[in-house]
Amino acid sequence: MADKLAGLAEALGKHEDAAELREFADASRDAFNARFFNPTLHRCTNGGGSRATPTH
Repeated sequence: MADKLAGLAEALGKHEDAAELREFADASRDAFNARFFNPTLHRCTNGGGSRATPTH
């Protein structure tokens, strides 16, 4: 969602706001992946561990 808002801010000429929103979007994505992405299973799970239950 924040990446969409960044695009809108950019289109409106709000370049500083767009940059902040992109940073937020990147940080949010990274935090989500760190918590839920399971590299062994190559998908998101409820805890990231190899024994975690896949989310639907």
